[in-house]
Amino acid sequence: MKEDKISRKEDLWTGKRISRRSFLKAGAVGSLSLFASSGWNARSVFSAGDERFLIADPSEMNTLDPMASVDVGRAFYRLNFYDSLTRWRDVPPEIQPWLAESWEVSKNGLKWTFRLRKGAKFHDGTEVTAKDVVYSVERLLALKVGAASLFLAALKPGNIKAVDKYTIEFNLTSPYAPFEGLTDSLFILNSTVMQAHEKDGDWGKVWLATHGSTLGKDGVGSGSYTIEMYNPAVGIDGTKFNDHFWPWNHPHVIKIGYRTYSETAARILALKKGEIHASLGGYDPWEQIQDLKSSPKIKIITKPSTRLFYADLHCQKPPTDDVHVRRAICYAFNYNSWLKEVQHDMSERCIGPISNSMWGALDPAKEFGYEYNLDKGREELKEAKVDIKKYEPIEIGSFVGYPACQEASLLLQDGLRKIGVSTRIVQRTWPQFVAMQEKKETAVSIAFHWRSAVYPDPHNWIGEMFDSDKWGSYVAGSYYKNTKVDEILRKALITLNRKEREELYKEASRIVVKDAGAIFVHNENWNAPVNVQADGIRFCPIGTGNELRWVYWKKP
Repeated sequence: MKEDKISRKEDLWTGKRISRRSFLKAGAVGSLSLFASSGWNARSVFSAGDERFLIADPSEMNTLDPMASVDVGRAFYRLNFYDSLTRWRDVPPEIQPWLAESWEVSKNGLKWTFRLRKGAKFHDGTEVTAKDVVYSVERLLALKVGAASLFLAALKPGNIKAVDKYTIEFNLTSPYAPFEGLTDSLFILNSTVMQAHEKDGDWGKVWLATHGSTLGKDGVGSGSYTIEMYNPAVGIDGTKFNDHFWPWNHPHVIKIGYRTYSETAARILALKKGEIHASLGGYDPWEQIQDLKSSPKIKIITKPSTRLFYADLHCQKPPTDDVHVRRAICYAFNYNSWLKEVQHDMSERCIGPISNSMWGALDPAKEFGYEYNLDKGREELKEAKVDIKKYEPIEIGSFVGYPACQEASLLLQDGLRKIGVSTRIVQRTWPQFVAMQEKKETAVSIAFHWRSAVYPDPHNWIGEMFDSDKWGSYVAGSYYKNTKVDEILRKALITLNRKEREELYKEASRIVVKDAGAIFVHNENWNAPVNVQADGIRFCPIGTGNELRWVYWKKP
């Protein structure tokens, strides 16, 4: 019996979803009709200026390997210098064909078939083909970095096959609800270039970390831009790839760049002076936003975000391995003061491990969530079996360049002091913080950070944060383990019915909250300062606004 299939396809020129029937009809008419239907004409193409569009944020670009990370802080180099099979776009995010022009999934959810666009080129001029996809995915699974853990739940090495030059087949070991949305993390590398730079079976890991995709013989990527300069202490520069498969028939900048500014004040000053043109992290403190609003050179772009601010509570290391200590810590954080006096109502309270704007989240008006209550905090400490004094001062971790982490750490430190608990705040750069939290032995007892959308599915939050199989990722820095929660989360992964999945995630969330697996603080909006002469920023919760091919300078 022929399997029923679900397919995805879009019109390359307009970016709109079209049915298979209408696509075939358009193809029969020919490319000229596609141009006509999209409203394209030569006179509408903007002649881009040569000024480099520079963005800045605190995160160091400490690698050029697009598979090495999935965090938002380093989305710039992934989205601009490399291409993935699919791409999430806009708000609310919708997955769009990218290197893959269409895909199908079998009715049982086990076989996914992707078809590549013909003619997409790597930066060395060679064509992107199925063998490059197979190599790239096998490399990801072998190195077990970045998004590898997300795929290994249902995709094993050897289960990716090139059916022909442009067709790839993924054979999953079990149905896996988030799979489609994860394919935007499959950045495709030039297998010929990579194999030439492999050393001692490292899949080219050492070489790619510092070389990236330049124009010419080492063009390992196929993205909208090629790399001109890379210095991890400074940033990255890139220039337009003229032969990119997506047509440049829209306004755009020719040159782009990223600069690392670990000091917020220096970044704000550079924005006001016009030395940099945007800060797309989008989560500066209220005071900085107000300061930037007063500058005639700056506009603030605000979009709804799925970003969750929370603090890991280490469940495997004393004293926070005691549930009563963790509950006391949750009661010691002044949520109302944080939202009103620090966030100035730019954010909203979130009580559980799923972003408020995502289906499956707990409703703060109907469900239990911790409140600032020092008396309850003291009561919980009395119930604790661990001698907390033995472990003081308890470490609170945050990272430099992100004032919210420092401010939250200070607020919690004050609350804990009032219930008799001594703490010490430790700060790291973002790469250092990630490395620290990825190991159970070095992870701190309390660690403030964010969980952004790598893929817009509840599992992106609660699944990555609290399934014990995820230990070893900084996102799972609580090192939480509850067999019931593990069971529920793994069931949700193979359940394709959304309503059933939603109830499973709510059930797991209630248990995590009761166990005080973390301090859940807030959801926040994305507020990005951008030079008033720049336009075309396309925000998406996955990658924020870091895909720069849509940006252009407005004519004076």
